[in-house]
Amino acid sequence: MKVSMFVIIIFFFNFKCLKSKDSIDSTSKISLIEKDSIQFTKSSNWEYGIALGHPSVLNLDIGYNWKKIKGRMSLGSFSTILFARPISGIQLSMAYEIYKNQRTRMHFALPIGLTFIDDGFSLPNKYLYSGLTLLINSKNWEIGLGYVYSNFYRGDDYNKFRDRQMPYIHIGYIIQKSNE
Repeated sequence: MKVSMFVIIIFFFNFKCLKSKDSIDSTSKISLIEKDSIQFTKSSNWEYGIALGHPSVLNLDIGYNWKKIKGRMSLGSFSTILFARPISGIQLSMAYEIYKNQRTRMHFALPIGLTFIDDGFSLPNKYLYSGLTLLINSKNWEIGLGYVYSNFYRGDDYNKFRDRQMPYIHIGYIIQKSNE
């Protein structure tokens, strides 16, 4: 915010002072404005937001970005009158940045999560999953797609019931907050 105000003030000052001389060319004016539009300027920052998808249906995400590494925790819970089986879960993930430009970032991520589905009769059913996903964040909108390997545990029986692969989907609005 401070940088953007500074750039705008300098732009208008230069424009008014040199208006009659016409010595500022249009490319320098545009470059001053484009420097302000860079969204990911800090090497490390906090991020938070809401998302739909894994580990439950509705999630609160909080994380921290280092230069090329991202760590994130997702907590979620979902229950309605129409959806009789409450779902809750937690997920931890580490990601490595593979692409970055002014407004878009791409990461390969390794999520590890646990989802509980309560059937109302016994202890909740549990899904323990891990996998590989691709996260794409553009203008604070993020989508995560991939495959995870899941182990399913039914109720209080801790014997593995079923193994399976399943698609991973995580779509949300993630805000990145700088440390300043």
